[in-house]
Amino acid sequence: MPRYLTREQSTELRDLGLQCCHLYVFAAQVAAAQSRLHFLIIPKLHIFHHVSIDIGVDMVNPRAFHNFSGEDFMGVCKKVVQSTPQGTNLELRVLKRTLIKVMSITPHAAKHFAT
Repeated sequence: MPRYLTREQSTELRDLGLQCCHLYVFAAQVAAAQSRLHFLIIPKLHIFHHVSIDIGVDMVNPRAFHNFSGEDFMGVCKKVVQSTPQGTNLELRVLKRTLIKVMSITPHAAKHFAT
């Protein structure tokens, strides 16, 4: 497929992507009602939903871009959350720990957060 899609291609891809999301959510609800761990709702489904919507608006082939850095960052955040004791202000503590981790990797970034 080319980098830019026609209106018909982008509309069809958007509709198929959104239909896939709806069917996956339905399957997850059925599995949850049966107390089974099949079809868990995963963060990548949320990204896929947004990519599907963007295809209809931007008409850009999703193969023309990637979100590897975003996925890597979600992996870092997951590890930070798992190593943070549960309790009050969890979100704030995770953000602070993530910021410290980022600043330790890229010291020059610290000057942007100093002000």
